Amino acid sequence: MKFFIFFSVVFTLASLLSIYIYRSFKRRFLGSYKILGLFFIAIFIVVVTAILIEKESLTSYFFISLLNCAVAVLFMLFFTSIVFDILWIFYKKHKKWQNLAFLTLSFLYILASFYGGLKEPKITQTDVYIKNLQTPLKIALLGDIHLDKATNDNLLSSLISKVNSQNADAMLIVGDLFDIKADELKDTLKPLKDAKMPIFFVTGNHEFYYGAKELVSALKSHGVRVLENESVEFKGINIAGVHDITGLSFGYMMPDINKTLNMINPKIPTILMAHQPRFVSKNLTTDVDLYLSGHTHGGQVFPFGLFVWLQQGYVYGLKKAGDSQIYVTSGAGFWGMPMRFLAPSEVAILNLKGAK
Repeated sequence: MKFFIFFSVVFTLASLLSIYIYRSFKRRFLGSYKILGLFFIAIFIVVVTAILIEKESLTSYFFISLLNCAVAVLFMLFFTSIVFDILWIFYKKHKKWQNLAFLTLSFLYILASFYGGLKEPKITQTDVYIKNLQTPLKIALLGDIHLDKATNDNLLSSLISKVNSQNADAMLIVGDLFDIKADELKDTLKPLKDAKMPIFFVTGNHEFYYGAKELVSALKSHGVRVLENESVEFKGINIAGVHDITGLSFGYMMPDINKTLNMINPKIPTILMAHQPRFVSKNLTTDVDLYLSGHTHGGQVFPFGLFVWLQQGYVYGLKKAGDSQIYVTSGAGFWGMPMRFLAPSEVAILNLKGAK
Protein backbone atom coordinates (compact mmCIF):
# COMPACT_ATOMS: atom_id res chain seq x y z
CA MET A 1 0.00 0.00 0.00
CA LYS A 2 2.80 2.46 0.92
CA PHE A 3 4.48 1.63 -2.39
CA PHE A 4 1.29 2.45 -4.29
CA ILE A 5 0.74 5.69 -2.33
CA PHE A 6 4.31 6.77 -3.06
CA PHE A 7 3.90 6.34 -6.78
CA SER A 8 0.45 7.94 -6.72
CA VAL A 9 1.99 11.05 -5.16
CA VAL A 10 4.85 11.03 -7.66
CA PHE A 11 2.46 10.55 -10.57
CA THR A 12 0.18 13.38 -9.40
CA LEU A 13 3.15 15.70 -8.98
CA ALA A 14 4.47 14.72 -12.40
CA SER A 15 1.03 15.42 -13.87
CA LEU A 16 0.91 18.96 -12.44
CA LEU A 17 4.42 19.72 -13.61
CA SER A 18 3.66 18.33 -17.07
CA ILE A 19 0.56 20.51 -17.41
CA TYR A 20 2.56 23.65 -16.69
CA ILE A 21 5.43 22.63 -18.99
CA TYR A 22 2.94 21.61 -21.68
CA ARG A 23 1.34 25.06 -21.65
CA SER A 24 4.75 26.73 -21.65
CA PHE A 25 5.93 24.69 -24.63
CA LYS A 26 2.67 25.24 -26.46
CA ARG A 27 3.09 29.01 -26.31
CA ARG A 28 6.69 28.79 -27.51
CA PHE A 29 6.81 26.06 -30.09
CA LEU A 30 3.27 25.47 -31.34
CA GLY A 31 3.01 21.89 -32.64
CA SER A 32 6.33 20.66 -31.24
CA TYR A 33 4.91 20.63 -27.72
CA LYS A 34 3.29 17.27 -28.57
CA ILE A 35 6.63 15.65 -27.81
CA LEU A 36 5.93 16.35 -24.16
CA GLY A 37 2.71 14.37 -24.43
CA LEU A 38 4.71 11.33 -25.52
CA PHE A 39 7.16 11.93 -22.67
CA PHE A 40 4.31 12.03 -20.18
CA ILE A 41 2.86 8.78 -21.55
CA ALA A 42 6.29 7.19 -21.15
CA ILE A 43 6.34 8.26 -17.48
CA PHE A 44 2.91 6.69 -16.97
CA ILE A 45 4.14 3.39 -18.44
CA VAL A 46 7.19 3.44 -16.18
CA VAL A 47 5.05 4.09 -13.10
CA VAL A 48 2.62 1.26 -13.87
CA THR A 49 5.44 -1.15 -14.67
CA ALA A 50 7.30 -0.30 -11.45
CA ILE A 51 4.13 -0.91 -9.42
CA LEU A 52 3.31 -4.23 -11.10
CA ILE A 53 6.83 -5.67 -10.90
CA GLU A 54 7.96 -6.99 -7.51
CA LYS A 55 9.45 -3.94 -5.79
CA GLU A 56 12.44 -5.84 -4.38
CA SER A 57 13.63 -7.06 -7.79
CA LEU A 58 16.51 -5.54 -9.73
CA THR A 59 14.15 -5.06 -12.69
CA SER A 60 11.87 -2.95 -10.54
CA TYR A 61 14.91 -1.05 -9.28
CA PHE A 62 15.71 -0.16 -12.89
CA PHE A 63 12.21 1.16 -13.52
CA ILE A 64 12.18 3.09 -10.24
CA SER A 65 15.50 4.70 -11.16
CA LEU A 66 14.12 5.54 -14.60
CA LEU A 67 11.07 7.09 -12.99
CA ASN A 68 13.24 9.17 -10.64
CA CYS A 69 15.23 10.47 -13.59
CA ALA A 70 12.06 11.32 -15.53
CA VAL A 71 10.59 13.23 -12.60
CA ALA A 72 13.91 15.04 -12.08
CA VAL A 73 13.94 16.08 -15.75
CA LEU A 74 10.37 17.33 -15.35
CA PHE A 75 11.43 19.46 -12.38
CA MET A 76 14.33 20.91 -14.34
CA LEU A 77 12.09 21.74 -17.31
CA PHE A 78 9.62 23.25 -14.84
CA PHE A 79 12.23 25.55 -13.30
CA THR A 80 13.58 26.54 -16.71
CA SER A 81 10.04 27.25 -17.94
CA ILE A 82 9.34 29.49 -14.94
CA VAL A 83 12.54 31.49 -15.49
CA PHE A 84 11.79 32.10 -19.14
CA ASP A 85 8.10 32.75 -18.55
CA ILE A 86 9.03 35.47 -16.06
CA LEU A 87 11.57 36.85 -18.53
CA TRP A 88 8.86 36.99 -21.21
CA ILE A 89 6.58 39.01 -18.93
CA PHE A 90 9.17 41.78 -18.61
CA TYR A 91 10.88 41.49 -21.97
CA LYS A 92 8.76 40.52 -24.98
CA LYS A 93 11.32 41.15 -27.68
CA HIS A 94 13.41 38.61 -29.60
CA LYS A 95 11.01 35.73 -28.99
CA LYS A 96 12.89 33.35 -31.32
CA TRP A 97 16.16 33.99 -29.51
CA GLN A 98 14.51 33.49 -26.15
CA ASN A 99 13.05 30.18 -27.31
CA LEU A 100 16.41 29.05 -28.65
CA ALA A 101 18.04 29.99 -25.34
CA PHE A 102 15.30 28.08 -23.50
CA LEU A 103 15.99 24.88 -25.45
CA THR A 104 19.77 25.24 -25.22
CA LEU A 105 19.87 25.93 -21.48
CA SER A 106 17.33 23.18 -20.73
CA PHE A 107 19.45 20.65 -22.62
CA LEU A 108 22.69 21.80 -20.96
CA TYR A 109 21.01 21.82 -17.52
CA ILE A 110 19.92 18.20 -17.89
CA LEU A 111 23.17 17.02 -19.52
CA ALA A 112 25.33 18.71 -16.88
CA SER A 113 23.21 17.16 -14.10
CA PHE A 114 23.74 13.62 -15.39
CA TYR A 115 27.44 14.30 -15.89
CA GLY A 116 27.73 15.66 -12.35
CA GLY A 117 25.92 12.65 -10.90
CA LEU A 118 28.20 10.13 -12.61
CA LYS A 119 31.48 11.90 -11.78
CA GLU A 120 33.69 10.41 -9.11
CA PRO A 121 33.57 12.26 -5.79
CA LYS A 122 36.25 14.91 -5.49
CA ILE A 123 38.52 15.24 -2.46
CA THR A 124 37.88 18.51 -0.64
CA GLN A 125 40.11 20.01 2.04
CA THR A 126 38.76 22.15 4.89
CA ASP A 127 40.66 23.53 7.88
CA VAL A 128 38.63 23.44 11.10
CA TYR A 129 39.93 25.27 14.17
CA ILE A 130 38.90 23.77 17.51
CA LYS A 131 39.53 25.20 20.95
CA ASN A 132 41.75 23.14 23.26
CA LEU A 133 42.78 20.72 20.52
CA GLN A 134 46.31 19.70 21.47
CA THR A 135 47.29 17.60 18.45
CA PRO A 136 46.25 18.28 14.84
CA LEU A 137 44.14 15.53 13.28
CA LYS A 138 43.02 14.69 9.77
CA ILE A 139 39.46 13.33 9.55
CA ALA A 140 37.94 11.83 6.42
CA LEU A 141 34.19 12.47 6.37
CA LEU A 142 31.91 10.38 4.18
CA GLY A 143 28.14 10.28 3.95
CA ASP A 144 25.22 9.31 1.76
CA ILE A 145 27.04 6.67 -0.28
CA HIS A 146 23.77 4.75 -0.86
CA LEU A 147 25.14 1.34 -1.76
CA ASP A 148 22.39 -0.59 -3.55
CA LYS A 149 21.73 -3.56 -5.82
CA ALA A 150 23.03 -1.76 -8.86
CA THR A 151 26.40 -0.98 -7.26
CA ASN A 152 29.15 -3.39 -6.34
CA ASP A 153 32.21 -3.26 -4.15
CA ASN A 154 34.01 -1.07 -6.73
CA LEU A 155 32.29 2.06 -5.41
CA LEU A 156 33.26 1.46 -1.80
CA SER A 157 36.73 0.32 -2.85
CA SER A 158 37.27 3.56 -4.77
CA LEU A 159 36.24 5.64 -1.77
CA ILE A 160 38.48 3.69 0.60
CA SER A 161 41.38 4.19 -1.81
CA LYS A 162 40.79 7.95 -1.91
CA VAL A 163 40.75 8.16 1.88
CA ASN A 164 43.89 6.01 2.19
CA SER A 165 45.71 8.38 -0.16
CA GLN A 166 45.10 11.23 2.29
CA ASN A 167 46.69 9.45 5.29
CA ALA A 168 43.70 10.33 7.44
CA ASP A 169 43.70 9.50 11.15
CA ALA A 170 40.10 8.26 11.04
CA MET A 171 37.19 7.80 8.66
CA LEU A 172 33.78 8.97 9.86
CA ILE A 173 30.65 7.86 7.97
CA VAL A 174 27.57 9.88 8.88
CA GLY A 175 24.86 7.50 7.69
CA ASP A 176 22.95 6.49 4.57
CA LEU A 177 25.64 4.04 3.59
CA PHE A 178 22.99 1.54 2.48
CA ASP A 179 20.04 1.19 0.16
CA ILE A 180 20.15 -2.58 0.42
CA LYS A 181 19.31 -5.23 3.00
CA ALA A 182 22.01 -6.98 5.00
CA ASP A 183 21.30 -10.41 3.49
CA GLU A 184 21.90 -8.97 -0.01
CA LEU A 185 25.29 -7.41 0.71
CA LYS A 186 27.44 -10.37 -0.40
CA ASP A 187 30.99 -8.92 -0.81
CA THR A 188 29.90 -5.27 -0.86
CA LEU A 189 31.63 -4.47 2.44
CA LYS A 190 34.78 -6.43 1.68
CA PRO A 191 36.81 -3.28 0.77
CA LEU A 192 36.47 -2.04 4.36
CA LYS A 193 39.34 -4.34 5.30
CA ASP A 194 41.64 -2.23 3.11
CA ALA A 195 41.09 0.92 5.16
CA LYS A 196 44.31 2.08 6.81
CA MET A 197 42.53 3.89 9.62
CA PRO A 198 39.70 3.15 12.08
CA ILE A 199 36.16 3.69 10.80
CA PHE A 200 33.33 5.19 12.84
CA PHE A 201 29.69 5.08 11.75
CA VAL A 202 26.26 6.39 12.74
CA THR A 203 22.93 5.41 11.24
CA GLY A 204 21.05 7.49 8.69
CA ASN A 205 17.40 7.34 7.73
CA HIS A 206 18.00 4.88 4.88
CA GLU A 207 19.50 2.28 7.20
CA PHE A 208 16.09 2.04 8.88
CA TYR A 209 14.33 1.49 5.55
CA TYR A 210 16.43 -1.61 4.91
CA GLY A 211 16.83 -3.04 8.42
CA ALA A 212 19.08 -0.96 10.67
CA LYS A 213 19.80 -3.68 13.25
CA GLU A 214 21.01 -6.18 10.66
CA LEU A 215 23.04 -3.60 8.74
CA VAL A 216 24.72 -2.38 11.94
CA SER A 217 25.62 -5.99 12.77
CA ALA A 218 27.12 -6.42 9.31
CA LEU A 219 29.29 -3.34 9.79
CA LYS A 220 30.46 -4.47 13.21
CA SER A 221 31.45 -7.84 11.75
CA HIS A 222 33.71 -5.94 9.32
CA GLY A 223 35.47 -4.03 12.10
CA VAL A 224 33.53 -0.75 11.90
CA ARG A 225 32.97 1.07 15.19
CA VAL A 226 29.25 1.88 15.17
CA LEU A 227 28.42 4.65 17.63
CA GLU A 228 24.99 3.96 19.09
CA ASN A 229 24.30 6.96 21.32
CA GLU A 230 27.80 6.74 22.74
CA SER A 231 31.20 8.38 22.76
CA VAL A 232 34.77 7.10 22.58
CA GLU A 233 38.10 8.82 23.15
CA PHE A 234 40.37 8.89 20.13
CA LYS A 235 43.74 10.65 19.88
CA GLY A 236 42.86 13.45 22.26
CA ILE A 237 39.24 14.05 21.21
CA ASN A 238 35.82 12.57 21.93
CA ILE A 239 34.14 11.05 18.88
CA ALA A 240 30.45 10.79 19.73
CA GLY A 241 27.54 9.58 17.65
CA VAL A 242 23.76 9.37 17.87
CA HIS A 243 21.24 7.31 15.95
CA ASP A 244 19.23 9.08 13.28
CA ILE A 245 15.90 10.65 14.22
CA THR A 246 14.14 8.18 11.90
CA GLY A 247 14.50 5.70 14.77
CA LEU A 248 11.75 7.66 16.56
CA SER A 249 9.30 6.70 13.80
CA PHE A 250 10.41 3.07 13.75
CA GLY A 251 10.34 2.73 17.54
CA TYR A 252 13.85 1.34 17.99
CA MET A 253 17.46 2.55 17.91
CA MET A 254 16.25 6.05 18.81
CA PRO A 255 18.64 8.99 19.26
CA ASP A 256 19.59 9.88 22.83
CA ILE A 257 21.75 12.99 22.99
CA ASN A 258 21.83 13.09 26.79
CA LYS A 259 23.11 9.52 27.09
CA THR A 260 25.75 10.29 24.49
CA LEU A 261 27.00 13.49 26.12
CA ASN A 262 27.15 11.84 29.55
CA MET A 263 29.89 9.60 28.16
CA ILE A 264 32.23 12.34 26.93
CA ASN A 265 35.42 13.44 28.64
CA PRO A 266 34.79 17.17 29.29
CA LYS A 267 38.52 17.92 29.38
CA ILE A 268 39.02 17.29 25.65
CA PRO A 269 37.24 18.52 22.48
CA THR A 270 34.15 16.68 21.25
CA ILE A 271 33.01 15.82 17.72
CA LEU A 272 29.40 14.65 17.42
CA MET A 273 28.14 12.67 14.41
CA ALA A 274 24.42 13.05 13.62
CA HIS A 275 23.04 12.20 10.20
CA GLN A 276 20.50 15.01 9.78
CA PRO A 277 21.43 18.67 10.37
CA ARG A 278 17.97 19.46 11.75
CA PHE A 279 18.75 17.19 14.70
CA VAL A 280 21.79 19.36 15.34
CA SER A 281 19.70 22.53 15.17
CA LYS A 282 17.44 21.24 17.93
CA ASN A 283 20.24 19.92 20.13
CA LEU A 284 22.92 22.61 20.15
CA THR A 285 25.13 22.48 23.20
CA THR A 286 28.43 23.96 24.30
CA ASP A 287 29.57 20.41 25.12
CA VAL A 288 30.16 19.81 21.40
CA ASP A 289 32.90 21.61 19.47
CA LEU A 290 32.12 20.25 16.00
CA TYR A 291 29.01 18.57 14.61
CA LEU A 292 29.25 16.37 11.52
CA SER A 293 26.22 15.64 9.34
CA GLY A 294 25.14 14.55 5.88
CA HIS A 295 21.68 13.79 4.48
CA THR A 296 21.33 16.95 2.36
CA HIS A 297 23.45 15.88 -0.64
CA GLY A 298 24.26 19.59 -0.88
CA GLY A 299 20.86 19.96 -2.53
CA GLN A 300 21.94 17.42 -5.20
CA VAL A 301 20.34 19.36 -8.08
CA PHE A 302 20.07 23.15 -7.98
CA PRO A 303 17.74 24.80 -6.92
CA PHE A 304 16.54 21.96 -4.64
CA GLY A 305 19.06 23.17 -2.06
CA LEU A 306 16.61 25.92 -1.15
CA PHE A 307 14.01 23.36 -0.05
CA VAL A 308 16.69 21.39 1.79
CA TRP A 309 17.71 24.54 3.66
CA LEU A 310 14.11 25.23 4.67
CA GLN A 311 13.79 21.72 6.14
CA GLN A 312 17.26 21.13 7.54
CA GLY A 313 18.64 24.57 8.33
CA TYR A 314 22.00 23.71 6.75
CA VAL A 315 22.88 22.50 3.25
CA TYR A 316 26.62 22.16 2.79
CA GLY A 317 30.02 23.06 4.18
CA LEU A 318 31.44 24.43 7.42
CA LYS A 319 29.05 26.73 9.27
CA LYS A 320 28.63 28.24 12.70
CA ALA A 321 26.11 26.36 14.87
CA GLY A 322 25.36 28.26 18.05
CA ASP A 323 28.65 28.48 19.92
CA SER A 324 29.94 25.46 17.98
CA GLN A 325 30.56 24.57 14.35
CA ILE A 326 28.92 22.14 11.93
CA TYR A 327 30.23 20.57 8.75
CA VAL A 328 27.61 19.13 6.41
CA THR A 329 29.03 16.92 3.67
CA SER A 330 27.42 16.87 0.24
CA GLY A 331 27.83 13.09 0.26
CA ALA A 332 29.79 10.65 -1.84
CA GLY A 333 26.88 9.20 -3.80
CA PHE A 334 23.41 10.13 -4.93
CA TRP A 335 19.86 9.05 -4.24
CA GLY A 336 16.95 8.64 -6.62
CA MET A 337 18.51 9.83 -9.83
CA PRO A 338 22.16 9.74 -10.95
CA MET A 339 22.19 13.53 -11.17
CA ARG A 340 23.98 16.41 -9.46
CA PHE A 341 24.08 20.07 -10.45
CA LEU A 342 26.06 22.71 -8.53
CA ALA A 343 26.28 20.20 -5.70
CA PRO A 344 29.24 17.88 -6.46
CA SER A 345 29.82 14.73 -4.45
CA GLU A 346 32.84 14.69 -2.18
CA VAL A 347 35.22 12.89 0.11
CA ALA A 348 35.63 15.61 2.74
CA ILE A 349 38.99 15.87 4.45
CA LEU A 350 38.76 17.94 7.63
CA ASN A 351 42.10 19.19 8.93
CA LEU A 352 41.48 19.76 12.63
CA LYS A 353 43.76 22.35 14.18
CA GLY A 354 43.96 24.11 17.53
CA ALA A 355 42.14 27.43 17.60
CA LYS A 356 44.48 30.42 17.54
